[in-house]
Amino acid sequence: GTSVFIQQLSGPGPAPPRGSGGHSRPGKIWGRHGRLPPDFREPDFRKLYYRDTDRIDLDLYRQAPWRPQAWSSLESAATTDFRPFLTAAEILQWRDRTLCWFDDPAHAALGDPVYITLLDTQAFIVRAVDEIAALFSTG
Repeated sequence: GTSVFIQQLSGPGPAPPRGSGGHSRPGKIWGRHGRLPPDFREPDFRKLYYRDTDRIDLDLYRQAPWRPQAWSSLESAATTDFRPFLTAAEILQWRDRTLCWFDDPAHAALGDPVYITLLDTQAFIVRAVDEIAALFSTG
């Protein structure tokens, strides 16, 4: 389940680009604190994972009091090329695609999460913020 996903994220190969820890660190924290049923051996983990996380993303988008300010900051954020990986135009295209994804009516039909719940996610966010903040405060 999650451990396989986390191993794929942190498996052998070249080191990820500097700054990518902002995305991979929460994945590693979820691997330690997240919970999936012990018998979770579904053959289509990716499909189930994204079904649950897409639904939770939509719920957070609709309910989180900080969302309007976060979206405003993201919409106005400037960017530069991140060579050799991405151009500024590619980064902006991905940002705009992601911000607009939440308003797509096709996502309204997503079912309720099964393996990863909104409550699990909210508890995880608190733990992850504390752990990541501690990393930055200790150097």
